[in-house]
Order: sequence, then C-alpha cells, then structure tokens
Amino acid sequence: PARTEFRAIAGASQTGSPAIGSIYIGELNSGQVSLYGFMYRSAPRPSPPQELVKVATFPFRETFGN
Repeated sequence: PARTEFRAIAGASQTGSPAIGSIYIGELNSGQVSLYGFMYRSAPRPSPPQELVKVATFPFRETFGN
C-alpha cells in the first residue's frame, strides 16, 4: 500500500472522498506496475466494497522478446 493524496479520481462511479491510500500492482509478464485508487465513505455502518480505479501505469523493467 502507498499513502497518496488525490483530489479526484477520474471515472470513479462511487460517491465519497478519495482515500489517502492506494494500491500498486506489478504484473511480471508485461513488466508494468499499475496504481489504483479508491473512494472512502465515512459511514456509521458497513458499506459495499469500493471499486478500484486505475490512476497510472508505468514500466518497472524491460520486457524480453518485443
């Protein structure tokens, strides 16, 4: 997990405020890392799971054979 500050997440279908956390997912075959953000809703009761929204993608290594 990473601590981030988002003002808005483009394409997010949920209402709420952007969370201060984000998730990096690395894909070994492509050599790409994607950063995903999610919305945070302050509610006194449990809410359904929030949709992850891709914020950025970048390479972490060179791929072979391309």
